[in-house]
Parts: sequence; structure tokens; C-alpha cells
Amino acid sequence: MVLALITAARKLRPYFQAHKIGVYTNCPLKLILQKPEVSGRLTKWAIELSEFDVEYLPRTAIKAQAVANFVAEFTKSSIEVARMMVEQNKKIFKWQLCIDGSSNTHSSGAGVVVSTPEGDSVECALRFDFKATNNQVEYEALIAGLKVCTFLGADEVEIFSDSQVVVNQVLDEYQARDESMITYLELAKELLKRFKEYRIVHIPREENEQADALAKLASATINIWPKSISMIRLLQPSIVKSKEVGAVFGERNSWITPIKEYLVNDVLPSDPLEAKRLKYRATSLAHKTLRQGFYWPTLFADAKRVAARCEACQKIANNIRQPPELLQSITSPWPFAMWGIDLIGPMPTATGGAKHAIVAVDYFTKWVEAEPLVHITEANTISFVKKNIMYRFGIPNTIITDNGTQFDGRKFRELCDKYGINNYYASPTHPQTNG
Repeated sequence: MVLALITAARKLRPYFQAHKIGVYTNCPLKLILQKPEVSGRLTKWAIELSEFDVEYLPRTAIKAQAVANFVAEFTKSSIEVARMMVEQNKKIFKWQLCIDGSSNTHSSGAGVVVSTPEGDSVECALRFDFKATNNQVEYEALIAGLKVCTFLGADEVEIFSDSQVVVNQVLDEYQARDESMITYLELAKELLKRFKEYRIVHIPREENEQADALAKLASATINIWPKSISMIRLLQPSIVKSKEVGAVFGERNSWITPIKEYLVNDVLPSDPLEAKRLKYRATSLAHKTLRQGFYWPTLFADAKRVAARCEACQKIANNIRQPPELLQSITSPWPFAMWGIDLIGPMPTATGGAKHAIVAVDYFTKWVEAEPLVHITEANTISFVKKNIMYRFGIPNTIITDNGTQFDGRKFRELCDKYGINNYYASPTHPQTNG
């Protein structure tokens, strides 16, 4: 007890010097400090406390003291509290909901963005046809977002909002005093009970840009918005209970009956043309339904699976003429079957007076055979074909050359006819053809 008193005196020295201090305790501190046989440490503390006007008073049984004792005995340490906060923040929610509201003098609106576990994003903008305050708009966004998450089948959700009032009222840190706010809070908590677990977090407006943009779009005076965004118009606040009216539906068939039969039972009309039209109409209806805010995570996968299993769809579908992979041109069926031969030069004079060269390229392997020539003659061309192509790689199937006299001569044609070689000539002024 003396240690606690001396610590307080050191920490609050200006207050001890300026005021008379009353110490309430059940221990006889005054007698202990005034005994002559006290230890050296107690003597030092008694001397240090002697400069202050300290009065030791008996502690009576008051409620404040009982509360102080309870807090001192049962309060968890800061380390345990920090550990609990870290463990709570480690929880990663698969479903995330970002909400924001926007209100101006002309209209008001809200933006809702739901992120699914598959990484998809559902965007929804709400336009209100009634006057609403900023807090009411934020609550409308929260209620609409919770309804969307419930419809999509979410069992746990993490909610992000830049409204400090709404977040703290849901967390019971702020008290709702207005009747409308109390009703909104009760409705929001009723919707939150549908989830196994949830967490609502207050974030700055800069981190809530997507929902903020949707809210501003909904509260704008324009009536044009992207088709990918679902726009919902609310005629009255969510806390206003609408009158229930019994609707009677007859069994009469309508234009939607064949579409319903196709989507539910995979039944198509017997007429192929009508069945094809129905498929297009059903797809259009599905996209329209998606734009209205109805969505489930496997929507497109289910559609593909149904189309793949539907026998009638396969029968009336257009034939797929596109090959399964890109086509590749095959100029030569096997190695060393087709050669392209051409002459290059004149070049700088080499040893022996060679100024030209004859080159042959295989179309399949891109193998190159070349030989220098002093003179470009038909005899030299025939010798090159025999020595560098026929004797090394066998008799080719095709030889492609230009229209030069060394390739178009009688002896060269006789060589090709003798060994059954197809001799083709490239188009004039198009040297790329022969290799």
C-alpha cells in the first residue's frame, strides 16, 4: 500500500504539492510510517511523503469503492485484451458488403456492393422517391445490402460503411434517440440475426469509393445509367409497413409459359425455329433478371451445364464449323521432299573466281545446301542438284525454282522427267516462292 501511495505521489507530484490529499485505506499506514523500528526503505518513503499534506482516513463501505475493487480484481490485462482483438481481426469473412448513402436537396440514393466468395461483385444502386436524412439513407443502404446478402445465401458477412453513426448504433456504442432511427436500428438488427456471424466496420470515405460512386449516381437527376448496374427505386421507407393484398393467379397460359418450361424443365417447343427463338428469349430474360439484382454465384456455370445437357438444344443448334485449334499450313508432307532452289549474286570475287552461289532450302526442315559458282550454267545447276540433293537426301518429290534459263532448260527438264521429280516454277517477280 505504501508503494502505491509513493508511486502516486511521484506521478502526481504537482497535485500533491498544491492540494491536501486524503488517502482512504483500511491499513494503518500512518502508524506504520511513524514507527521508529521501520525498515530503511519505509523510512525513506516516510521522509519523501512528509513534504506533502497527506491525511490518512478510514475507508467506508461505499458503492464506488466496491466498483473499484471489482475492476481491479477482474479486469483483464492489456496483453490479454490485445490478444483477443488480434484473434477477432484474424477472422476472414468470405462475403463482404460495402454500403454508402448520398442525399441532396433534389433527391437521395444509396449504393450497395456485395463481394462473393468466388470473387464476383454485385452492384446495386437505390433511388429514393421520398425525403430522407443522411442517417436514414445510410440505414436504407444497410437494410438493402443485408437483404441482397440473404437472398444470395450468405451465412456470414463483413460490412463496411463510412457512416460513424450507423456503425456505432449497430454496435450499441451510440444510442438512437429519434423514433425513426430506433425503428431503423431494430429492423437492421432483425436482419443481422439471419447471419451466423457478422462484423461491421467503419472505414474512411476514400476506402469506400465504389459504393460512394453508386450512391452519387443514384441520387443524381439523370435517368441514364450503365446496364450492368441494377437500379432499384424505393417509393417509401423500409420501416413503413405496406398493406398486404391477396393476388389471384389463373392457370391461363401466357407468353412467359414456354420460357418458364424451358428454364425449369428444359422443355423446348417442337418447332425448331420457335425453339431457337425461345433460347434467345430465355437468355435475354436471364440477363434482364441479373440486371434486376437476382443473382447466385453459379449462375453462368449452371446455364452452361444446362445447355450442354439439353438434347433438344444440341439438335437445333447451329453446326460449329470452327476447328478446335488454329490451322497450320503444311507446305511439305515429310522431310527433304520439297526443295526451293535459287541463285544469289554477284558477290565479291572469292578464291577461284567464284562470284555467285546456288542455294537450296528444304521446306520441311529448313535445311540449307549452298555451293559457290564461277559461271551460272545449266550444267552447274544439274551437278548441284545431283551432288547436294539427290546423292545426299534421295530423290525429292518437288523442286521449286524461278524462271531462269538454267532451270528452264531442256537438260534440266529431262533430269526431272527421268527421276520423276515435279518441277514447279515460281511466279515472275516473286522470289519468295522458291525458298
